[in-house]
Amino acid sequence: MTVYCDLHVHLGQSLGKKVKITASKNLNLDNLIYYCRNKKGLNIAGIVDGASTAVMQDLTGRVREGSLQEKPGGGLYHVSGLLLIIGSEIEIIVDGKPIHLIIYFPYLENVHEFSRYLSKKFKNPDLGTQVLHADQDELFKTVRDLEGEVVPAHAFTPFKGIYGNIDSLQEAFGSWDSMISLLELGLSADSSLANNLQELKNRKFIACSDAHSLASLGREHMVVEIDTLDYSTLFTVLKGENSSEVMSLWGLDPRLGKYYRTTCRSCGFQPEEYDCLQNCPQCGGGAVICGVLDRLMLIKSQEKQKLIRPEYFNYVPLNMIPGIGPRSLEKILKLWQTEMKVLHEVDVCEIMNKLPEDMAMKILASRKGTLNIMPGGAGKYGRILGLE
Repeated sequence: MTVYCDLHVHLGQSLGKKVKITASKNLNLDNLIYYCRNKKGLNIAGIVDGASTAVMQDLTGRVREGSLQEKPGGGLYHVSGLLLIIGSEIEIIVDGKPIHLIIYFPYLENVHEFSRYLSKKFKNPDLGTQVLHADQDELFKTVRDLEGEVVPAHAFTPFKGIYGNIDSLQEAFGSWDSMISLLELGLSADSSLANNLQELKNRKFIACSDAHSLASLGREHMVVEIDTLDYSTLFTVLKGENSSEVMSLWGLDPRLGKYYRTTCRSCGFQPEEYDCLQNCPQCGGGAVICGVLDRLMLIKSQEKQKLIRPEYFNYVPLNMIPGIGPRSLEKILKLWQTEMKVLHEVDVCEIMNKLPEDMAMKILASRKGTLNIMPGGAGKYGRILGLE
């Protein structure tokens, strides 16, 4: 069966308690399940605050009452048809530089054990994405013993992405880099950009939303052909160890990402050549943030890898297309139920026949990745200028 998968979702609240400070309070477990199935059309969602105290209590309670069922192969299944993959995003410090990792676990028991471990290493175990006060050997041994999967999060973004800070996985993790089979690309990168790094040739990529709001769910996602809906089968497929396959990755056009190009935060200057400037030559300010594209061009391997990977589609989510406001989006979803159907299943002619021409053309251009975009940078999203 073909499923739609987003493995990086934050919860703003759980059991009335704040979980992820920067996430919407409306992004709780009930709303997540409803939006994934009835608005977005996702079949699999990964909760990355799963080791937080309130989230653990919420999930455990739902399993006991029967509204969530733990699958024999891992993951929590909801009667709506949604599989929840539970993980924990944490921040580690490598050579004084912060790096975010997501650690996924097959069973709630594993997450409980990891939560107990984190409670001794976090200043506030009630909140998501905290700084881990422990050395890497201890962390990786713990994850290995608990059957966890370590995935560098938004790997190319400045500040908290591994390649925004450090040149290689081996430099960051030493011999433990062998545990890294999967890499999350992040909003400002895609497969084509990541293929510039030689060390990634034997690793697989995943596209996930890093959603902090209900509207952001699925803005980056994967289309996966899978025969059993559970944790074990999913990760076997994602790592290329199964005859099933990841059919395609769908990600926000990297130019729309907040850190795509090197940009001056003060005046918006972007260099013509790839560069990670220290000071802005236009305004003389020092608030220049190195972009994902520029950073990759500086650390790339001599030759770009020519690899066979799942096709990557640079697209624009419906709610980000100019001219599609809340009312228009509701009209679209009333016609075709979910965003995944509009993106992947609805025939071109049907879209042209049932929507105003300008709106239909923009949706089709979004699916093809042919919208005209001004690149983002320095924490500001890129802008859609219209049709190319």
